[in-house]
Amino acid sequence: MDFWAVEGSGLGSVDAGERALPRLVAILSLLLGTAAPAQPLPATRERIERRVVLSGNPAEAAPELRVAPGVATVLLFDAPLEREGLELEGRSRFRFVEAGERALLLEPSVELGQGERLILRVRYSDGAAPAQGVFTLVSNASEVDSRVEVFRRRDSIELLQVELAEVRSQLASKDAALNALHARCEASGPAGLVIAGLLDIDGVRGHRVKRVDATNRAGGLALEDGLALHAASWSVVSIFVRNDGPEPWTATTARLSSLSSGERVDVVAVRTKGSAIAPGESGLVVIETKAPPERAGEIFRLEVGEEGEKGRRLSLKVAFKVRSN
Repeated sequence: MDFWAVEGSGLGSVDAGERALPRLVAILSLLLGTAAPAQPLPATRERIERRVVLSGNPAEAAPELRVAPGVATVLLFDAPLEREGLELEGRSRFRFVEAGERALLLEPSVELGQGERLILRVRYSDGAAPAQGVFTLVSNASEVDSRVEVFRRRDSIELLQVELAEVRSQLASKDAALNALHARCEASGPAGLVIAGLLDIDGVRGHRVKRVDATNRAGGLALEDGLALHAASWSVVSIFVRNDGPEPWTATTARLSSLSSGERVDVVAVRTKGSAIAPGESGLVVIETKAPPERAGEIFRLEVGEEGEKGRRLSLKVAFKVRSN
């Protein structure tokens, strides 16, 4: 894209050699360390990409542009600009002001003062309305605009195309999530499991959970009863847990691994019936995993509990029985 250097309040055309010279001088100054150091960007300041629409109504407040030293703010327009029509208040306080046919780059050399507002005005060259765009340049402690798409009207074709693309992307994402949810709902109940292909000819096998590992991490948690169900592609362990601790307990994470080899089995879901198990009460916890390897005498350790290092966890030993021929 062709760019023109901007000096003062006007937008003047320059030839290729004149365009290259200021940039070359700036690059050499940076390499030699002679350029004035840019003020450091606050650590909490986030670079934002967004869109603004011009109202064309002088009575309405002009859109704000958040600028900061050390960050180039690029404005992209949906219509061509007039070369001589750019006006920027406080031009001498900006390190870069460069404009192209449909783009404008701004970077202040110093931080704007608190509450300070500088006016930027651009004019369009195609004669359509609104004929100009007015912006207010401000400083924000937490955000800076790095890329701003400027649309002339709310009903402009360019803006409608961008919004349509975003809607399509959102719908595609929601469709994927809905299809996954639909597939899981179809798999509920015995008939649904068969239709979904989650049951093989040998059906589902079940057995009691073997026992509880006596560990210090239990934190007042005890196993009252448990059942393990297995099919060709999945396993489910359901346990009744008594909470004798002082705080409510909710199982949100689980890990299943072989005691002999350390091999991990993928955990699909962890669910607690109800919101939590209150102190002094018992509740049901269900852990769904992919089918673990079935080897004779294989014992697996199942750890289930709360998130975080301080979360209370219950450790179980589960024997996955080998299918007999």
